[in-house]
Amino acid sequence: MNKKANVHVTFMDTNYQYPQAKYESILRQNERHLILQGWKNDVVQCQLSVAAGTQSIEKLEVNPSDLTGPNGTIFKDQIRVYPIQSVNADGQEANEVLTHEPVTVVAPNTLQNFWIQITIPKTTVAGSYTGQVTVEGQTLDLTLEVANQTLPAKTAFDVEFWQNPFAVAEYYQVPIFSEKHFEILTPHMEKYRAIGGNTITASIVEEPWDGQTYSKNETKFPSMVNWTKMPNGKFVFDYKWFDQWVAFNKQLHLGDKIVCYSIVPWNNKLTYFDQAKAEQAFIPVEAETEYLKAWEAFLTDFMQHLEEKGWSDNVYIGIDERGVDRVPFDLLAKITDSKGNRFKTSAAIDAIDEKKAIALQVDALSVGIVAVRKKVKEFAEIRSERKAKGLPTTVYSCMGHAPGNFSLSAPAESYWTILYGYAQNSDGFLRWAYDSWVENPLEDSSHRLFEAGDCFLVFPDRKDSAHPKPQSSVRLERLAEGIRDVNKLMILKKDPALATEINEMLATIPAYYEATEFYLMDAGKAAVAKDTTTIKQKIAELTAAFAEEAVH
Repeated sequence: MNKKANVHVTFMDTNYQYPQAKYESILRQNERHLILQGWKNDVVQCQLSVAAGTQSIEKLEVNPSDLTGPNGTIFKDQIRVYPIQSVNADGQEANEVLTHEPVTVVAPNTLQNFWIQITIPKTTVAGSYTGQVTVEGQTLDLTLEVANQTLPAKTAFDVEFWQNPFAVAEYYQVPIFSEKHFEILTPHMEKYRAIGGNTITASIVEEPWDGQTYSKNETKFPSMVNWTKMPNGKFVFDYKWFDQWVAFNKQLHLGDKIVCYSIVPWNNKLTYFDQAKAEQAFIPVEAETEYLKAWEAFLTDFMQHLEEKGWSDNVYIGIDERGVDRVPFDLLAKITDSKGNRFKTSAAIDAIDEKKAIALQVDALSVGIVAVRKKVKEFAEIRSERKAKGLPTTVYSCMGHAPGNFSLSAPAESYWTILYGYAQNSDGFLRWAYDSWVENPLEDSSHRLFEAGDCFLVFPDRKDSAHPKPQSSVRLERLAEGIRDVNKLMILKKDPALATEINEMLATIPAYYEATEFYLMDAGKAAVAKDTTTIKQKIAELTAAFAEEAVH
């Protein structure tokens, strides 16, 4: 502890969270010089902890300098400093929100952590850049080694985080798909795009997930398509919300893939408005003839609508962890556009053997990591068969997965998730969900059904903010870091010699760590942090070898 300044400052490992219970362990750390490594057009990050002594700290600021080197300067406007805010997570402290709110006061004998991100411009000359970070009169040294490699602007590793625009509207209390709603959604979805996301999520029935998402409203996840049964028995469909949502995302250069949920909703029924009775009604999936007749009417009309809008090639009919027989697929195959093209299909499956038929049939497939770990050989066979047909196969993580991506997960677990998926030769990563917020996520990320934070990776702004902007999380940024590093490995693999080394490294990534039913134990968190550090060191070594090969 620096008694004069009443503050202890140290760099800390980004593989861990540091809640207030870690105060004493922070005092034992004294990392004053940090070396980071990155590519051009890359983002590198570190974590810094500030421990107040017996006096409070008023208006705490972390001030980075320019990073200078013999070949130029990375200016400090490329360096962002985010105070890390804590939330309650199932009764525990999760120090995870990267807030843009200033730190007004740090109480005596407490911690305030910061997340520092450096964006390396594409035009940066390779070399070593040095600078400082100043906190309460103390200076810490920072060195950034920039490799002579450039990270592509667009990820080659597919990223799909399911979105819930209804949750955004409810949180900020704005009309759905109003001008204000889209104003809020713009930076929100731009953040998703910056991470590498492009696929958008659309609901075509009420409650596709049977009310699993939080909402004070009776309908937790509405349909973007309004189904109405007329007195003559004919169905008509209103696509206003669907069209608004898709058009908005298209303007942001999102939506090359639009996954619509679901022909097999979790509540096993199709809800519609019965105009003759002036009330809501439903058809249970068990009433197969009536159910399929209604779906055929919708899909026929929907295909025509999509063709008129020019979106038919983008749309996939989605199925999420549902056992499906041939009937829905046979129906989807019957409906074609004017050129004879059928609907594309997408599925997320949580078992391999029981759902192999689906896995080999759908156009876009994502398999749960738990299922992959149990059936590594079988997953490889499915992936190979699909690859031979030109079909992508990704992996996903959700509740019940450890390592996980929850509020109480170690940040290293999110990085592991991406690298483990890539190690299984997957084409990308899917996550439920991006933004299905609970009532007050900035205070409490707990959910009535799932692990805290399972339903969202990004946090909202204050409800009273005049111009709301999304606030990221530590786990989301570690996922993004993993995505960037996978893209690096994909480039490095172009060197046959390095490809062998990379495959050998990926083969060493463990599938399991010591865990309870829901979370990694301390030993498991330590092990995944160690493995993550080893992987990043290896990527830096491979990058150097790749650059050397290029010179020769």
